[in-house]
Amino acid sequence: MLANETNKHWKIGYVSGSFDLFHIGHLKLLQRAKERCDFLIAGVLTDELIFKHKGKMPVIPLSERMEIIGSIKYVDKVAITTPDIIPKIEAWKKLKFDVMFTGDDHLAETREEKSLNEVGVDLVFFPYTKERSTTGIKKHISGNSHAKASIVVTCYNKEKYIAGMFDSILAQEWNNIEIVLVNDGSTDKTGEIITKYEPEFKKRGYSVIIINQKNSGVITAAKNGLLACTGDYFCIVDADDKLMPEYVSLPTSFLEKNKKFDYTMCNFDIVDFNNPNQEPKHNKMSIEDGEKNMLSCYLLSIIFNMPWLYMVRSSYLKKDFFKKTYGTSSKGTHEPGFNIPLMALNGKIKVIDKSLYLWNKTIDLNRHSYFSKYKDQEKHLVEYHKLIELAIKALPNKIANKKQKDFFISQAELKMLTALLGHSINDNFLSDGHLYKKKALNNLLNFLSSWQIKVNPKDLTGKESLFIYWIRNMFFTEEKYKLAKRIICYGVKGQVAENWLPIILLFAKTKFQIELWDKNGDGKDIKIPDFKILKKSDVLFVFPVKKEIVEEIKMELKKIAFKNAIFSIGDMARYLGAFR
Repeated sequence: MLANETNKHWKIGYVSGSFDLFHIGHLKLLQRAKERCDFLIAGVLTDELIFKHKGKMPVIPLSERMEIIGSIKYVDKVAITTPDIIPKIEAWKKLKFDVMFTGDDHLAETREEKSLNEVGVDLVFFPYTKERSTTGIKKHISGNSHAKASIVVTCYNKEKYIAGMFDSILAQEWNNIEIVLVNDGSTDKTGEIITKYEPEFKKRGYSVIIINQKNSGVITAAKNGLLACTGDYFCIVDADDKLMPEYVSLPTSFLEKNKKFDYTMCNFDIVDFNNPNQEPKHNKMSIEDGEKNMLSCYLLSIIFNMPWLYMVRSSYLKKDFFKKTYGTSSKGTHEPGFNIPLMALNGKIKVIDKSLYLWNKTIDLNRHSYFSKYKDQEKHLVEYHKLIELAIKALPNKIANKKQKDFFISQAELKMLTALLGHSINDNFLSDGHLYKKKALNNLLNFLSSWQIKVNPKDLTGKESLFIYWIRNMFFTEEKYKLAKRIICYGVKGQVAENWLPIILLFAKTKFQIELWDKNGDGKDIKIPDFKILKKSDVLFVFPVKKEIVEEIKMELKKIAFKNAIFSIGDMARYLGAFR
């Protein structure tokens, strides 16, 4: 209910907020809340919760914000708002208030109001103080005190879409931006559009570097743009896409406050710019913060390969790397030249769990990396592999020795061969792929044979897609594990195991003793699970099941201090890959 709809007075009230950069809006909320109750509890959000919901760390840390709120005469008790009490009903269970007060900018939370009403608790909305907000204060005082972030934009004949990219750059929340525009000899109106927007960028307070060059290809354009950067942080984007307003601010502000991290990676949406009514396709990054094998993730296509996913600390990745890793080719993509030095340095990565980039689906379906004929796709992938090989070999030996470089190149070759096999079995990708399926499979198996991995093609019939995922993960790392005497597969009668167990047995049955477990087992070929018989020399493969069952299994294993359990198909492949 709205506060002006009732004169009711309550015994215990509760209000929760960030209370960062405490201002008059916060004070009025607390004052109005205290006027309507005898005892007021103020919940203060943790630093981590604020970052999760707003993508930015608070200016004032939790301990200081709590001290400030505790000193306000309207507040009788201060509590910490932790993730478990973000749902209002959970907060009530813990704090037992009679009413919760909030701003009317949360009026849409009708479901939470209903859950509180069901236990006799009211949710009361006060008018939001629009003339003053923490976000507004931050914008007012920031000016150009932000660290400088460089955005490199390369363009060749992008007159149709480049204005959209420029408008999205002008809309960035971050104020201290350097734009490096590389016009690669455009023959349309791209140059005119750049000239038109240059004063707009400067009016916004941005610095602008414009490089006009003869048409030399995206590799040279990207390299020249990156070498011209002078920012504390840098990124490179495609001229025909768009940026969300926080594309620069979220990653850059995080890196500013977390010096142990070297670069960030964001989520993105695939959007059809010609069909605005079509829902965007969300793409969430599948890696964890601090992933130590980013280069392998890239080489094996476990992650997306686009450079615009990243915001990089300039002091981490020196520009001189690009002089070597980009090479001099006028054809192909600049992805290897950018990604390989970025990831080979083994810096610490932070995943920004928010879509910050809009990828133009209309353009990318017609770019050079998409083909309808097998031979054309094969040619493209071979050329891409050559660029990868060039960039890897250009790495200084102190970063990767010859053995490591050879392994990285093998990973890239495996990715190329598995990609060709994947394309050949996908009727929606290549019109003639089915004609080359046998060739693609034999090429892959010949490669594996050189690593002493023997596979009968008959065993892969109908399982090619699973095999591609499995074999890429087998080559994910050179990390070695202690050889187990027995691998126990748990949950083998489930759907997941039905798909994956035949693949696992191809690689495990000759090196390990295999035992099959399932709650519905017959007690002979498939045994009933008994965690008490597990030995330190065992490894337990748990096929993915319901979350609650996995937690039960982990609890049982914890009781017997058993640590050799693997819960994902990818990690199973990586374990067996260590013994290839």
